[in-house]
Amino acid sequence: LTSMTFERRALSIALALVALGPLSCRQQRSDAATQPSSVPTGLPAQVGADVAVAEIDGVVVMGSELEDRVRARLVRLQQEEYDVRKQGLDALIGDRLIDAEAKRRGVTREALLKAEVEDKVQKPTSTEIDRVYEQVKARLGGRTRQQAGPDIEESLYKQAVGGRHEDFVKSLRSKARVAIRLSPPRSVVSVPASAPMLGSA
Repeated sequence: LTSMTFERRALSIALALVALGPLSCRQQRSDAATQPSSVPTGLPAQVGADVAVAEIDGVVVMGSELEDRVRARLVRLQQEEYDVRKQGLDALIGDRLIDAEAKRRGVTREALLKAEVEDKVQKPTSTEIDRVYEQVKARLGGRTRQQAGPDIEESLYKQAVGGRHEDFVKSLRSKARVAIRLSPPRSVVSVPASAPMLGSA
């Protein structure tokens, strides 16, 4: 690993360890994470420019004013919504490719992932764990090397497995015909009615 890559991995491990806290709290956090949450199913539709959305002492606030005020935030939300869908789509494509490869080889999905991912990832060495601990110990709230070592080892291993899984899916994807038809968001530019028109009068 390059020095920059290792530092990034160390930082992500530090953040994960801080989030986990003591080992005794891990199961409670895991149980809480499995609880269902309410997630909005889509962004609200754009308000019509000629629609009155409020009235203040007889003065009407038009939809065009509201859209001008919140447009930048809505664009960011639309991009975030697209990013979530794109990530989900990539995961679905990866799952389909893995299932198809397992069927082609005549093995189960679990056996394929074990052979192509888990069996090809080495467990982190004590030297790697020591190096990460030295880089992140200031963020660990006084936890010793012995206390943090197992969590660091687990985090390093999970990162390596995730990287190998990603590489395996990329190799499958490069051999398949995959067409993405999910369109990215498009910014809508509102043109005032008083704006000059181009072309012949």
